[in-house]
Formats: sequence, C-alpha cells, structure tokens
Amino acid sequence: PPPFFFCLFFFPSKTPKPCLGVIPVPSSFGFAHVERLQQTSRILWAYGELDPWATLGLKAAVSNQTALIRIPGGSHCADMEGPNEHDTVAMRTARQQESEVVGKWLAQVVEERPK
Repeated sequence: PPPFFFCLFFFPSKTPKPCLGVIPVPSSFGFAHVERLQQTSRILWAYGELDPWATLGLKAAVSNQTALIRIPGGSHCADMEGPNEHDTVAMRTARQQESEVVGKWLAQVVEERPK
C-alpha cells in the first residue's frame, strides 16, 4: 500500500491533505474509531510514559474486556524485553500486571471451552 494508506485507513475523516509535500502527523494514533475497539476483548496495551507514541495513545482501557498499562519512566518496547537486573520498580510492577491480566484471560478461555 502507499505510505499514507494507514493514516487514511485509521483517520478517514481526520487525515489532512498534503500541503507542499508535507504530511502532518495525526493527533491520535489509530484510535479515531474507539467505538470499534469497545467491541473487542482481551487486548492489552502497555507502553512507557517516555515512549514517543505514548502522547498519541489511549489514556485508559476502552472497555472492561481490555487493559492498559502505562509504565512510569518506561521507554518504547522496554516491557517486551525479558526481565533483567536493571528493571525499575515500575517496570517490574508493569510486568507483574501484564502477567496477571494475561493469566486471567487464559483462565477465562479455558473456562469458556466446551467440556
């Protein structure tokens, strides 16, 4: 797809037209249709407050079937690395929260399976 395709897809009514070859950055990242996200389940968003994308991200979970974890002092994708001795308390807490959320969802899936 053309490079600007994704902005057109995610921000159909908000996508500005290029002016003098400069394409402005949308004011929100992929969440122009939050009502669609409210119909989803078991999505975990986790990002650090120092992640450049954090300012464009969600500020809260969109439903009780999703989760959002903001990591104070965290950077882009830092929680995706394995735990290590340099993890901050906030990072260790976030990893624990992620584990609990995913564990709860896995237990729900097992419970929902036909017996």
